[in-house]
Amino acid sequence: PNENRSARVFVFNDEPTEKSGILRYGIVNAKGDWQLETKRSIIVGASGCEIIPVTILLPPLPGDFTLRAGLYESDTLVSISEKHAYVIEPIEVPPRLREARLALLAKGDELREFVEKIGLSVVSLPDADLRDCDVLIVGEGMLSSPSYQVRLGAITKFLEAGKTVIVLEPEFDIEETELLSVALGVDLAIEKREDPDKGGYDSYVFADDLTHPLWRGISQEHLKMFNGGYGGEVVSQHNVTATVQHTVLARCGLHLGVMAVCEIPVGDGRIIVSRLQLRGRLAGSQAGENRFARRMDPVLQKYFVNLLAYAAGI
Repeated sequence: PNENRSARVFVFNDEPTEKSGILRYGIVNAKGDWQLETKRSIIVGASGCEIIPVTILLPPLPGDFTLRAGLYESDTLVSISEKHAYVIEPIEVPPRLREARLALLAKGDELREFVEKIGLSVVSLPDADLRDCDVLIVGEGMLSSPSYQVRLGAITKFLEAGKTVIVLEPEFDIEETELLSVALGVDLAIEKREDPDKGGYDSYVFADDLTHPLWRGISQEHLKMFNGGYGGEVVSQHNVTATVQHTVLARCGLHLGVMAVCEIPVGDGRIIVSRLQLRGRLAGSQAGENRFARRMDPVLQKYFVNLLAYAAGI
């Protein structure tokens, strides 16, 4: 709410002569009424195109809206373009989550920066005493690292004592087939999938139960809008399967046959495997250099906070 977001309007002139008109753009509600709008004059050369950067102020309250741009010539609407705009509640961090003791194993700084930005404290795994921790977060591609594998015994005891391990995007950088241990006797089978006719990756995620704490404040429509629009890649072109009993919490892919999030019980604890791509979307910028650049994504930010709260038993 009340955030400014940038967009671009492409205005094409199909006529062989220069044309002028009025561009009207902004936000309309479900009834089609303008909530916020801006008008500006525009001139486009013969058979030309003008790319106009615009700034959209989002409404002050959450809801489902439409981003609209209309082109008028002599007060007559000649063309219109619309996109869905979901304004969601700002992220709220449960007060009890601030008391959780988090350990982190990650390659870059983004996870730590985001966790600290929302007011949580975290210690790096090499410096952590797992006996004093509640949740261990394993960043993308770090499951196979020596820092993790050398501690398998201690991590297994950590889980058996009722604690939680979050594994983020375990398939990251895997090009063929691998079997990775998460705990003693608990493995993930990872296989790069060949989908030349289906696009490979997945951009929609479907929760098995939208009332689950992971999806608090997130609707099914939001789970189609990653990276600021329909079609943003969010699950990679891999199959990831737990080799022991597990519960699938979200699915994607053809016939929803691909696991996106699952939970694996270990003793009194649990492992949560999340394949949703957080890289570049937690602490990145709102604007990218190109159309497909990773951007700050409020849906994935909210999901990650929910994931941390669920892992901490809150």
